[in-house]
Amino acid sequence: MKNTKSEDVKILLNSIISYIRIFCTTVFSLLTIRFLIEALGVEQYGVYALVTGIVTIFTFLNSAMTVSTQRYLSFHQGIGNIEILSKIFKSSLLLHVIIGLILILILLGSIHPLINNFLNINEDLVSRTYYLYSGVVFSIFFTIITVPFNALLVSHENFRVDAIILVFKSFLLLIFSGSLHFIAEEYRLITFSIVIASINIIIFLCYLIYCRKKYSECNIKATIERKLLKEMTSFALWSLYTNLCYVLNTQGINIVINKFFGAKINAAYGIAFQINGQVKNLSQTLLSAMTPQIMKSEGKSNRERAISVSVAASKIGFFLVSLVTIPCLYILPDLIELWLGVIPQYVILFTIFFLFANLINQLTVGITPAIQAVGKIKKFQMVIGTTALIVLPASYFLLDYGISISYVLYLLILIEIITGAMKIWFFSNIFSIRKSWYIKNIVARMVFPFAITNALLYEVIDYFMLKGIIPIIFFSSFTYIIICYLFSLNNEERKEVNSIFLIIAKKSIRK
Repeated sequence: MKNTKSEDVKILLNSIISYIRIFCTTVFSLLTIRFLIEALGVEQYGVYALVTGIVTIFTFLNSAMTVSTQRYLSFHQGIGNIEILSKIFKSSLLLHVIIGLILILILLGSIHPLINNFLNINEDLVSRTYYLYSGVVFSIFFTIITVPFNALLVSHENFRVDAIILVFKSFLLLIFSGSLHFIAEEYRLITFSIVIASINIIIFLCYLIYCRKKYSECNIKATIERKLLKEMTSFALWSLYTNLCYVLNTQGINIVINKFFGAKINAAYGIAFQINGQVKNLSQTLLSAMTPQIMKSEGKSNRERAISVSVAASKIGFFLVSLVTIPCLYILPDLIELWLGVIPQYVILFTIFFLFANLINQLTVGITPAIQAVGKIKKFQMVIGTTALIVLPASYFLLDYGISISYVLYLLILIEIITGAMKIWFFSNIFSIRKSWYIKNIVARMVFPFAITNALLYEVIDYFMLKGIIPIIFFSSFTYIIICYLFSLNNEERKEVNSIFLIIAKKSIRK
């Protein structure tokens, strides 16, 4: 029991470290963008954003490989077999090098038709774009081969060093972007392309040197087991399928909207998507801290622990997203006007629907890493991914028949509910848990405080004329936290939460 509590404290501290890292990198990134626009100008920065976006699309397979690498490393961390871990690491490194080399050949092979025929770029910037494109391609290569080392840190739950390296990377980009004013204007874009590649090489070396010194499984002399390599590749490909379906689900709808409504509505969709992405990061950061615990517990054959962490991920994920979503339902127009100065058409509508879809997703967000830990993902990924993909053709037909865009958003909510129910069904069958238990103890316990808080907030705003962004955020947050503590947590969870904060408080006092 003591060991379990120490692991819970570790999850909490890792989450805090991850949130600090996100805050620092976000601030540095925003400042970097400002410096780049000032130094390069809007047009050259637009070329940079365009080229980076195109190249990044081709790294989609790499995201699936990241999931595969982290799963196998974390799972076998639980077993504790260094020989197997060494084989996993080397197999992963080999796969990432192959992916990186293939992407370099594809991207550099398509450089001429892409820049000269496909992209709409000012003739004066074409030669600079060649340099920029090459620099971004090589930076992507080093980003790809860094993944196994990053996964190794995550599997050891070494979020502190990972955060330091990533913040250092953002800081370097900030410093170099701020120094571009000292370079002649015609060479700034070329210089920055060299800087991007150089920084990614430096970050790769940071991960390489640290992991080689710290972890014995970081051994490139280990033998490669063909069966293991095949298993990891298969796992990655099924993860790729679901990721691809979700990308087509979100970005595909954007393309469909463009066909029927034009670019102005796309802008509203993009703004809403960005808002929802920032809210979703609250849950994703926590999930990244909890996933290694789920994998390790399953590796140790401690399925009860894996289930409890998975369930906690869903409950806390819903709590964090709700904490932001509830006040947003009442102050969203004020926030958007404060941020943009205007409220574009459809932004409020899109944002609210995205936030609700995100909330529904959070109720089962911990299920996916739990099923990945077991390894039985083929049927799960096929069913969930294919169901999510239904949104794309259905949206096209709805709009083609002249049906309101609101119904497309209702469809998005409906698909989230269906995929959530499917996840619960898979979770129930794989882990021998009653579906009614999950619905009662997770779904109902989280939805009830959300509904009660909204009802109270609506009445307070209506009868007591509560106004202003800060008062509404304060009231909704305070009310929701209290209600969640009373109704979302069972007696055991309340005791555990109390003990965790007591341990942290004692450690803080000692320091």
